Formats: sequence, structure tokens, C-alpha cells
Amino acid sequence: MKKTVFLLQVLILSLICSSTAFSNKWLADEPIVRQSTNINVNMQGSGKIMAFHDCIPDIYDGHWQNGILSGNILYPDQADYNTWGNDWVEYNLDKKYKELKGSFFNPKAGFTNREGYYNIKIVGDGKIIYQKSDWNGNSHSSDFDVNVTGVKLLKIRFEWGTGKFWSPIGIGNAILF
Repeated sequence: MKKTVFLLQVLILSLICSSTAFSNKWLADEPIVRQSTNINVNMQGSGKIMAFHDCIPDIYDGHWQNGILSGNILYPDQADYNTWGNDWVEYNLDKKYKELKGSFFNPKAGFTNREGYYNIKIVGDGKIIYQKSDWNGNSHSSDFDVNVTGVKLLKIRFEWGTGKFWSPIGIGNAILF
């Protein structure tokens, strides 16, 4: 009887683990459908958003994996701002996931100015489903958990807020459930 119960528990656990393994995905592994291409040879860095798997340090000696890094973002009094727009990236989730979890962090990377603030928005099918408007270049990491149930197109926007801020932002340990 004990052997039967044990085998049943192993079977249940393996079913749970295998179904979870197929439904979870690192955001860094999800193909990017479209993104802003804010590239200017007159400024260090760019608006190109990049996926990463490697360990990226933050400004407070934390380390992050499996996520995305924003490019440097322009502020409105920068030349060509109107043609550059803000950093954004889109993913086709095709209603496959229920949740996006991760952490915002300030990477030790890029050309930085940490005076101003960003607005970070996560948009599902055109509706804002998460917003953080108090992020600046000195912020400590901040966890987020967003319901993406039924979302077909996910857009993450890194927008200029106030002041002069063009530090890249990282989203680390970002996983879709």
C-alpha cells in the first residue's frame, strides 16, 4: 500500500512539473514581434531593446538573469526626440499565459544620467495593465507581478517622465506563466 501511494505521488508530481515546464517561458526567450529602433550615432547607446540570459549586475551589486534591457531613452529637449519616440517592445503572447513576473533594476551599463524619472508601462492589447511612474536611475530593484490572462499582444514601454534621464532599465528574472 505504501509503495502504491508513493508511486501515485511521484506520478502526480511529475504531471504537475511537466505541465508547468511547458507553460512557463522566460521573457528573454519569447520572440520580439516589433520594437522601437531609436538609434542615433550622435549619442552613446541606443533605444534598441535587447534580451539577455547572462548575469547582469545592477548599480547596487545585485545580479539579474533572463530578461530585457532597454536602450538609452531620450528626453524631450534632446535633438530629434520627436522622430525617436520612446523605447518600446512588443510580444505576441497569443493568450498563452496568465502571469508575467519579474523585477525592474538599474543595470551597470550604458551612458547614464540618473536625475530624472521614467514611466514604465505594460500594455495588454492596447490597455495599460501595469504602470510604474516613480522609477529613476537610483531606484533599488522592484518586483512586479502582472495578470496577462487573455492578452494577445503585450507591449512594454519605457517612457521619459521628468528631468534628464537616459539610463537603461533592466527587467530581470522575467518569466511568463
